[in-house]
Amino acid sequence: MNQEHEEKQAMGAAAGPQATEVQATASRATGGADDQQPTTESAGLIRGIPSRRIKTAGVLDLRGVPAEEVAKIESIEMAGVVLADEANRAALGKVKMNLAGTVAVVPPDLRIIIQPELEVSKGMVEAMAPGQKLMIVGNVFFKPEVPAALAAERFEDLRIVGILVVCEGVVGALFGKLEITGITVSLPNDVGNVVRAVGQAELTTGYLSRLADRTTYVSVGQTTIASDVTEELLGQKIVSYHNIGQTSGPVALISLLQSRCATNLGQFEVAEAEEGAEGATVNNFGERKLTRAFLERLQDNSHYENFGRTVIEEDIPEELLTRKLRSYRNFGRTEGPARLLASLEDRCVENFGVFIESGQEEQESREDQESEREASEPHGDSGARTGSATAHFENHDELTLTRADLELIEDGAHFVNHGELTFAEDVPQDLLSRKIGYYENHGTIYAPAPLLSVFKIAALRGRGKNHGELEEC
Repeated sequence: MNQEHEEKQAMGAAAGPQATEVQATASRATGGADDQQPTTESAGLIRGIPSRRIKTAGVLDLRGVPAEEVAKIESIEMAGVVLADEANRAALGKVKMNLAGTVAVVPPDLRIIIQPELEVSKGMVEAMAPGQKLMIVGNVFFKPEVPAALAAERFEDLRIVGILVVCEGVVGALFGKLEITGITVSLPNDVGNVVRAVGQAELTTGYLSRLADRTTYVSVGQTTIASDVTEELLGQKIVSYHNIGQTSGPVALISLLQSRCATNLGQFEVAEAEEGAEGATVNNFGERKLTRAFLERLQDNSHYENFGRTVIEEDIPEELLTRKLRSYRNFGRTEGPARLLASLEDRCVENFGVFIESGQEEQESREDQESEREASEPHGDSGARTGSATAHFENHDELTLTRADLELIEDGAHFVNHGELTFAEDVPQDLLSRKIGYYENHGTIYAPAPLLSVFKIAALRGRGKNHGELEEC
């Protein structure tokens, strides 16, 4: 296998550490006093800094960019991955980011491949040179035919951002070499026939009758079981089921699959009455408003995939939204009234982004301005204000908070951390969740894993911003 050719196929020819590779990109300068700086928008790979304002639903590779140049970036809005190196990671932490993805510090010799769906066969691995160092952004399936020893020989460093479907032996062989940001579906080494369904799939009597007996079925999108399928046929054909998306069908068939479900990170739903023909698929990679007029022109039972920012207008009837959108995939930022967000979340088969109620962005902006004003004021040695029954907490130094400390703080307080903040092991998860109304982290927060999840969930729900590090202790 020609490695350079394969990398170019996947992400375009690289012109150096600060070259710009943009797929489906539009750079534009907006009007107004604030606006002479262009904004780069992309749904692919960006290398280096093409402008000071960057929006992407793909990968932003800042490896090799000097820290002083990174510090000049005004804003980054992402539904993907930001790659940094040890030299510029600290500078990146000071950049204003709206991130529905991940920031990864990776070595400069790690090759990046962007592939929505990649199937790795034994022949492909055999053709690779030993010592491969790869980061793959997308869903990866190692076919069961790939020997564990061969994988261990060929891969020195393998990082995957997405869904990995792989046999247990390969996972064991790559232990210490494999890093996953996403979901792992582990299959037994003697798994037999494996079928992956990506996107929309229907299990009909005709399809199942031609499928091999005792098949392992992995559903990554939306799988529907036809009403005429018998329990006997379904049980004969599918021995194990992995549900990463949404599976719907008659109640008896859903119950059968649930009893054989080895991995369930999605939803099982009992199918309702037939809702009509399949609609269109709409993809959003930039900014889009869902208006009443737009939805009225859209086919019923359509599928919407959001990789950027989608704003739902207030005047849309809930009945219209639910009739027009059969499924929703959210990889970016979705904003709108609470009643309509709830309907979309019910139809959301994949969510790696955020749902934010209308008005939350303005509240965040006001809180950002307030925290910046207060950050400029002197606070003494620690910079922390922990007076009894206060609604604001701020730390600029090193500080450890115990259960007793948190009980002195009002519920729903605004936490701002610019230093090193540690939460003691005696802090209950529900207490911390109750005390944090909104938080901003510009330094490092150390806490046990259950407490770190409180901060991560708050950020996903629009109640926090993390510009620093969350470290388990």
